[in-house]
Amino acid sequence: MVRIGGKPLAAETHAIVVPNTPTPQETYAAKDLRAHLELITGAALPIWYEHDAANAIPLYVGKCDKTVAAGVDFASLGLEGLVIKTAGPSVMLAGNKRGVHYAVSTFLEDYLGCRWFTPDCATWPKDGTISVPEIDRKVIPPLEFRMGDYPVARNSEFASTCASTATTTA
Repeated sequence: MVRIGGKPLAAETHAIVVPNTPTPQETYAAKDLRAHLELITGAALPIWYEHDAANAIPLYVGKCDKTVAAGVDFASLGLEGLVIKTAGPSVMLAGNKRGVHYAVSTFLEDYLGCRWFTPDCATWPKDGTISVPEIDRKVIPPLEFRMGDYPVARNSEFASTCASTATTTA
């Protein structure tokens, strides 16, 4: 079970919320978040556009009106910077271009315990309760360009996850 702000994460109460006109990166990040949350909790959260979010507790992914209103300065994030912020039982996972996926990957790794070792070897928690703490985190990678020559990282989906987790600092 995952608890955010003391509330259990469930498809009946929570939704992954993307901007009304999401970028391809925001759509990808939202689907990745949903897939991993389903592996952890067994529940597939709906993905809604911000104007359809209604009464669900939101897990914002990307440049939603609410993330901008909460003070996320997207201009300062560059292409790869990220913001992870909780507000009670809701979460903001924000960034531009690659940064939005890095926000999701960092949240999954640092706060939910997911790990990706190779394209064929990943793990995520299946038992117990994960209580997500209050988070107010901003990461701007010190390097504009990163590249490795590890053969297994040539798989683009795996490489994007590895790149995000390699740059996380508190």
